[in-house]
Amino acid sequence: MKNLSTTFLILFPMVLVAQLEIGHLSNTFVDASRNNRDIGCEIYYPATAEGDNTAAADGQFPVIVFGHGFVMGYEAYENLWTDLVPEGYVMAFVTTEGGFAPDHQDYGLDLSFVSAQIGALAGNQSSPLFEHLTDRRAIAGHSMGGGATWLSAASNETIDCIIGLAPAETNPSAIAAGGSVNVPVLVLSGNADGVTPPADHHIPIYEGSASACKVFVNILEGSHCYFANSGSLCDFGEFNPGNLSREEQQEITRVLMLNWCDYFLKSDAAAIGDFVTYYEGNTNLEVTSTCVFSSVDERNQAVYLVYPNPLVDSFVVELRSFSSPSDLILRDELGRSIPFTMESKEEVPGGRKYLIQTGSISRGVYFLSAPKERWSVRLVKD
Repeated sequence: MKNLSTTFLILFPMVLVAQLEIGHLSNTFVDASRNNRDIGCEIYYPATAEGDNTAAADGQFPVIVFGHGFVMGYEAYENLWTDLVPEGYVMAFVTTEGGFAPDHQDYGLDLSFVSAQIGALAGNQSSPLFEHLTDRRAIAGHSMGGGATWLSAASNETIDCIIGLAPAETNPSAIAAGGSVNVPVLVLSGNADGVTPPADHHIPIYEGSASACKVFVNILEGSHCYFANSGSLCDFGEFNPGNLSREEQQEITRVLMLNWCDYFLKSDAAAIGDFVTYYEGNTNLEVTSTCVFSSVDERNQAVYLVYPNPLVDSFVVELRSFSSPSDLILRDELGRSIPFTMESKEEVPGGRKYLIQTGSISRGVYFLSAPKERWSVRLVKD
């Protein structure tokens, strides 16, 4: 693995999930705050049978709101809904701004609005999604929709994570909006992208994101249009795609998106281990990250999340399952115990978030551990 800026430590077996059928419904959301703007949306959901408005499968499901690329219809992303919906996700494809003069600001607001309003379908007895949605949300997008994802996520406290597939710089700037994005960020980038060169689009959007936990995946010989299916106008704009096949790039996308969402939207402790194991074993990938994930006890699936790393004056620890803040010990490279102050913050799925202040310690390498739970993570203070 090349250019890996952070170590992830998890070894868990794959969790098998029953495959579900795919239902479909069309819905128009109306944003009264923008002159009753109509926001068309094509929604795919786990169902008991394939088809339009069929009954939803048993259970409640998180939602991924997705934004399309420039002059690309939602149909181009059939690969995504056929991969993710049977795994227990609702995917809502926002269909506005599909012309040759899209308004990026409006599109970002559309994505955010649908994310906030789709939960109403769970309270509508006439909807197939009645009582079938959780309150967990991700916003994702490709190309223009990827950049609009950053516009939608800026200062958005209602979503759990975002995903950009070759995200494009927008007007207003997705790069600038990143300074107000605080949720976990995943960027997938093909280094052979012939439409949105990574150096001008994906990389500055990633680097400009204020999120303490963000992951950048460089897909070697990956293309811009291969995140979607063939036949869209995107293919006419990328004359020389990379050598990685569309099928290979879409498989990479499937595995990484699924495990990322399983962890952040379903609190599946094993998923982040599968995420790391996959990219560490794939020679087509280079990964940069500011996150540290770890899980340590297979019987209880105790999980912690530590970020940012490197740190400056403080860092955050999310403790889940049976983890206790009283068990935490911070030591320097010589094994000496380092005092610290800890402030309890908001709840997270299965646990709580804590802010640890380290402003008084010097630069260097430290180790945060919970000896009773047999885990330790290496931290660097700049």
